[in-house]
Amino acid sequence: MQRFTGFTLIELLVVLAVISLLMALLMPALNKARDSAMAAACEGNLKGYAYAMQMYLSDADDRFPDAFLCYFSTGDRYAVENGIPTSSAGSSYLQLRWCNGDLYLGDHPEYAGPLYSYLHDARAFICPTLQRLARHGSEDPTYVAIGSSIKNYRPWYNYT
Repeated sequence: MQRFTGFTLIELLVVLAVISLLMALLMPALNKARDSAMAAACEGNLKGYAYAMQMYLSDADDRFPDAFLCYFSTGDRYAVENGIPTSSAGSSYLQLRWCNGDLYLGDHPEYAGPLYSYLHDARAFICPTLQRLARHGSEDPTYVAIGSSIKNYRPWYNYT
């Protein structure tokens, strides 16, 4: 009779237990490294944002841009925003502009306001941590209530 020289069930279970233990020890370190990488990206974004604002202020005689026209070229509705309802404050489409993929500044720079010309990378307006939270089902009442009216919904949050 031929005898097999493979692993026993006990040996396989011990190996799986050791691998599970190592993974349990390494996961917090990997999460910490990911969080520190996001913090570094956020710091770089804010630094670029500050430099862009300084350049804009220097060109605009130290006058800040209009808050509603800083990122987008107009405060009025664009054609792609016609289906979005207006709240009692009248500004739902302005709040949802950041989640409207049809107005995403990286893909549609024609909608960009004056500050965007100083900071060409639209991702610099987005906090990586908040972007991750937005993708994982944010419970922001504005987006939950009327976000379904946007055809190309891309949840992300800017630094403002």
